Amino acid sequence: MEILRDKSIRVPFTVAGAALLVALALVAWRVGGLTVPLVIHFDAAGIDRFGSRSDLWGVWLIGAAAAATNAALAAAAFYRARGIAYLLAAATVLVTLLTLLAVSL
Repeated sequence: MEILRDKSIRVPFTVAGAALLVALALVAWRVGGLTVPLVIHFDAAGIDRFGSRSDLWGVWLIGAAAAATNAALAAAAFYRARGIAYLLAAATVLVTLLTLLAVSL
């Protein structure tokens, strides 16, 4: 596949994959020691949403699904609109770093 030979695509997806693996390791390592209920959302008014340990796996799964969708769309757009493929690769890094941030807190 020619898309994997393009360094501008390969590097962001490699960084995104590494971030997802680190996030997966964090979830697997920390999920057993968390107290239930977990605070899922809070704002200036206070805590308004609680969750369970499985919700942390859901956060990682949503991030992984978004990264996989971006990768599939980038592969589809690579030959037609290369700029969009580059944009999707960069967006994948952002999504996975936000996923890493969300599961590490």
